[in-house]
Amino acid sequence: MRALSATSAAPRKLCARALASYFAFGAVSTDEAILEGVRRLPPGHTLEWKGGRISIERYWRLPIGRAAPSTFDDEVRELRPILKEAVRLRLIADVPVGIFLSGGIDSSVLVALATQASDTPVHTFTVTFDEAAYSEAPYAAEVARRFGCTHPAGASASEPRCPGDRRRGAGARSTRGGRRQHLLRPPRRPAPPASPSPSPASAATSSSRAMARSAPSADRSRS
Repeated sequence: MRALSATSAAPRKLCARALASYFAFGAVSTDEAILEGVRRLPPGHTLEWKGGRISIERYWRLPIGRAAPSTFDDEVRELRPILKEAVRLRLIADVPVGIFLSGGIDSSVLVALATQASDTPVHTFTVTFDEAAYSEAPYAAEVARRFGCTHPAGASASEPRCPGDRRRGAGARSTRGGRRQHLLRPPRRPAPPASPSPSPASAATSSSRAMARSAPSADRSRS
């Protein structure tokens, strides 16, 4: 999209239908792009431009067939190695990797598989709120304890726990309902304290001393 908008191939005009889809669903759900006159290439298709003409062909189709009946245990045995390999591949990184843990089934399964594939404790994080009805911290803490994860204690949206931010509420803003959302930015440095203004008495004393230094003595004036 940036390459197209940098040329004259596409007008720099927003598509009203795509924009409405983005505001309604958080993404463009149609085959149109956010720019007027631009369409997205469907998945599994190739586009060829040759001699001023465009041809679109489908190169892959999801194989959908009638599989043989299987039991739940068979499905589990087939799914388990796929998930383990997917988690192992995503742990390969040159930076520390962490997992958002809510204590539910999905994130707990990821933590369990990541623990098996990692030689070091897995870092887990949980975003909670001060309201007990919305807090998933107890469930997440129990899963983290079960698998020996490195899990921060007491991290909440109103009291962030992240490197470089040790003050309560620093880098957070209020949202609807009184909740506070952390913006993951370093805290502002406190302004240097202002120097106190001199009192009238001290100012008068300083002025008297300055006049005394500048005025010549009586002996010097007679000589």
